[in-house]
Amino acid sequence: WGAAPALPMGGQAREPAATPDFVRRLVTFARVHRWIRRLHAYPIWCSHPTLRAQTSQPSGSSGGSRSHVAGEVLKLCDGSHSLDCIACELDLEVEEVSDICKERGDEVIWIRRISPAGSTTLNP
Repeated sequence: WGAAPALPMGGQAREPAATPDFVRRLVTFARVHRWIRRLHAYPIWCSHPTLRAQTSQPSGSSGGSRSHVAGEVLKLCDGSHSLDCIACELDLEVEEVSDICKERGDEVIWIRRISPAGSTTLNP
């Protein structure tokens, strides 16, 4: 069976730390070999001007910049932009975009799509 591997001084084996680069390469490898697939979320604001005959402005709180950011997020919630794309375009965290959409309640619906099994790209 062979000899047991030598342990470092102190007698305890250490596991290597998972660096961000290692995790990125592991996810890329798993995507290429079709072990995992990506879930895309597309928020759709039901009162979006392109979806309704009337033009309506997003009614946000009178919080100034927060209301402006919410308006910018909602403008992109037309079903053709994924949650990741909206966050990147507006330089926001995905959680911030998601929170803004969730604040609208039933006005925002979500379309979720799993990337095709044969897809090897990491971008949506």
